[in-house]
Amino acid sequence: MRPGIHSVTFDCVGDPYDLGLFWSELLGRPLADDDKPGDPEALIEDPDGGPRLLFVRVPEGKTTKNRIHFDLKPKGRTREEEVDRAITLGARVINDLRRPGGGWVTMADPEGNEFCVERAQPSPAPSATTGPQSLRLEKVTPDNIEAALALKVRPDQERFVSPVAQSLAEAYAQPDTAWPRLVYDGDELVGFVMAFCDVRFDPENPENPDDRPRSGLWRLNIADGKQRRGYGRFAVQSVCDEIRRRGRTRLVTVTWAEGEGSPEPFYLGLGFRRTGETSGDQVVGELDLDA
Repeated sequence: MRPGIHSVTFDCVGDPYDLGLFWSELLGRPLADDDKPGDPEALIEDPDGGPRLLFVRVPEGKTTKNRIHFDLKPKGRTREEEVDRAITLGARVINDLRRPGGGWVTMADPEGNEFCVERAQPSPAPSATTGPQSLRLEKVTPDNIEAALALKVRPDQERFVSPVAQSLAEAYAQPDTAWPRLVYDGDELVGFVMAFCDVRFDPENPENPDDRPRSGLWRLNIADGKQRRGYGRFAVQSVCDEIRRRGRTRLVTVTWAEGEGSPEPFYLGLGFRRTGETSGDQVVGELDLDA
């Protein structure tokens, strides 16, 4: 009698539910019905009867390259579409080994676990936009401003982020600095994001040699009931793309308040790191676009 593979287990120092949600969305397999944020474990079943994916919280962080990893072959998407989708969900590219007719892209999930995306065989025709690929940004217009003003975050998050109305007033007063956009999933408004560009933190002291123009994330509001679906990651990535496009800095800055319910774990999970500075009563973090 030979043993079967019952589960493939992922260790993680963060919330197993968050890591499970990443793989659930990437593979299109649901989390177990009784899984919820904060649980010590999360589980993804294989509807075809294959090994389950189990995510377990451990105290030790990942320190070396995985000795075993998944090779993913896209279905219904090209390799390039699959890589872009994984990035939207929170993955990052480690090594791009694509070549004409073959190759692969080595990526890491939000906990740093490596996986590879191979070329689809044969490459499918472009498919209809589904899931996270339906995400897009829109400018605020007379046609959508009422919906924008009605967007509310979760009640426990209100103390960490200003309402959309205040952000739009600030954008109106500082049009050369602010970059406000609405986040849509298909036709549904799910969030608001605003970047700031070329701002000095100490404008009243122009001789300060350490005060350089900065660009980054000014405001992020994800609608109540829409968290943990990749919308926040998409919004932050869109800000990074806009700052990269402008080409004036390779550092993306964000600030956050500390305390229970703080967005700090979210930003640290995206690769932001504390600079040791504060802006008012908020922590300053930066992400290096070249890292």
